[in-house]
Amino acid sequence: MDNSLKGLPLYDPALKELKLWYESTEDKGTKERLLKILQMHIKRDCYALNLNTPVTPVRQEILQFTNTNNWELLAQQKVTQYRLGPNMASGEWAGQVLKMLVSMQKAKTVIEIGMFTGFASLSMAEALPADGQLFACDIEPYLEKSARSFFDKSPHGKKITIKIGPALETLKTLAKEGVKADFIFIDADKSGYIDYFKSVLDNNILAPRGTIAFDNIYWFGEPYLQKGCENTVMAIVHKAIIDDPRVEQ
Repeated sequence: MDNSLKGLPLYDPALKELKLWYESTEDKGTKERLLKILQMHIKRDCYALNLNTPVTPVRQEILQFTNTNNWELLAQQKVTQYRLGPNMASGEWAGQVLKMLVSMQKAKTVIEIGMFTGFASLSMAEALPADGQLFACDIEPYLEKSARSFFDKSPHGKKITIKIGPALETLKTLAKEGVKADFIFIDADKSGYIDYFKSVLDNNILAPRGTIAFDNIYWFGEPYLQKGCENTVMAIVHKAIIDDPRVEQ
């Protein structure tokens, strides 16, 4: 990517199209105008990020590990069951938003479906009371040891219980144990979103007036840009939420 566009968030399909136009046009005036527009977005995001409360030291370590770990090699050597990458992590922005949501909810129990390296997990745990608990669920065994090593460095790590295995099975187990979550964060395989949502409600895991938050709900424009978009994974999730009288959004 052109260094002048470093930091451009390409998860927004409109920005991606503008970038492609910028790269393909030979008209100097158009190119300069497009560059200015794209840099506006970068500056806005940088400005907002700089207004965030600084990330705590352990969370910073998790980000560093996430961005420098050789995920491709681990997959090639079959150390991990799945191909993982730094793009799967919640960033500083998302971590702070989650921390604020948990705080505003006055949550005492949190369930996270899709832990990855644990940045979001620890972000939310920092907002829980001393006797709060967070169940961090993931399917990848490799992540348990690495995440736990970071959690143990934080005074908030003791609030986190890691659950490795298929999330639907974990949810059923938690339901049998009588767990009621005030806040649930779903950030795992997108094809599983609909089942996770239904499982949470059908197993009565969500506490009264509890909140469910989904990550990547627009998924690069998939639910509103693709042909036949009403049948895409995310569009189906959106409709299920709208049609379910047990929740509102």
